[in-house]
Amino acid sequence: MKRFKVYKHPNGRSIQVIIQGDLSEDFTKVYVDIDVLIKDSHDEDFHKVIGESHPKYWKLKRLEPHQVKDMQIKYSGISAKQIRLAVKEFEQYYYAHPLTLASATMPNQVARAGCVH
Repeated sequence: MKRFKVYKHPNGRSIQVIIQGDLSEDFTKVYVDIDVLIKDSHDEDFHKVIGESHPKYWKLKRLEPHQVKDMQIKYSGISAKQIRLAVKEFEQYYYAHPLTLASATMPNQVARAGCVH
């Protein structure tokens, strides 16, 4: 299941938080993966925060995938509170609609991956 939330930054940038939940193989947990995309006022579409023209782009090439996501979130301008709110809304939606993720029993635990520390 995927959920999208868009925040408006004070500088005019739109920040899209994409939260995807994946059910574990034993149907006991939902792993939450977080991605962040941005759209500046002059952009037509959302895009990755750190692209080829960004000064930190080459640093990303040496990082682990979870570190890349953390860095994208850090440089997006979104706060940890906004990330927590988006994850909380995802969890509320998931528990209200458990069959949209998988036709299995309700997981008893949600684990977060790729969150801001």
